[in-house]
Parts: sequence; structure tokens; C-alpha cells
Amino acid sequence: MLQRMPGWKIVLVAWILIIIVLCTFPWARVRWIPLVDMFRSYRLLRDALANCFLYVPLGFAYARMQGTYHLKFVGEAAIVGFLLSVACEFYQIFSPVRFPSMTDVVMNTIGAFAGALIAGKSLASPGRT
Repeated sequence: MLQRMPGWKIVLVAWILIIIVLCTFPWARVRWIPLVDMFRSYRLLRDALANCFLYVPLGFAYARMQGTYHLKFVGEAAIVGFLLSVACEFYQIFSPVRFPSMTDVVMNTIGAFAGALIAGKSLASPGRT
């Protein structure tokens, strides 16, 4: 019966990998609730703002790359920023000196969104270059 269902082998291997991932990741280091600890210290607030400003050029470049202003591109830029941020935070799970935080993901997404809005305004202005 297993020979007629080779897809189940893939399901089995995938599920084993999921179990390994869930059981071996240092999930306790992840700061799951965003923005809670941001106002606890000046350093955390500064880091949150730096994360936001880091992604503004990404959103700006994404929106300008489209060549025309459309609200859809602002949303797409935010999604690109979100996905890149999640990938970076996922990497930090494995780093002994970094601490992944959902605050970073939120602030990075806001930065990409803001950058795309700024680009959209510059594209919509009548005397643009």
C-alpha cells in the first residue's frame, strides 16, 4: 500500500522535520509580544526606531522601482519588508548573540511601508524627476 502512495513518504519526512524544528529551537529567547519592552529603556526605543529607519529605503526603492504610484505597491513594499524581517529574525534564533523580537518585525514593516508612502508622494507630485 505504501508503494502506491509515494506522497506519504514526503509527508512523513516533512513531519519529522517539523517535530525536530519545534523541539530543538530555542523558542524561549524570542520576544513574541511586540512593542511591550520598547519603552522600558532608551536603548530599546533607539533600536526600535533604528529598525524602522533601516527599512525606509527598502520601501522607497520598491515603490520607485514600480515607476508609478499605486496604493497596491505600498502594501507590497510592506509585505516585502515583513518577509525580509521575518527571515532575518528567524536567522537570529540560531545566533547566540542575537535576540529575535517581534518588535523588530513590526518596526521593519512600518519602515518599509513609510518608505513606500514617501516614494508614492514623490511619484505623485507634479514636478517630479
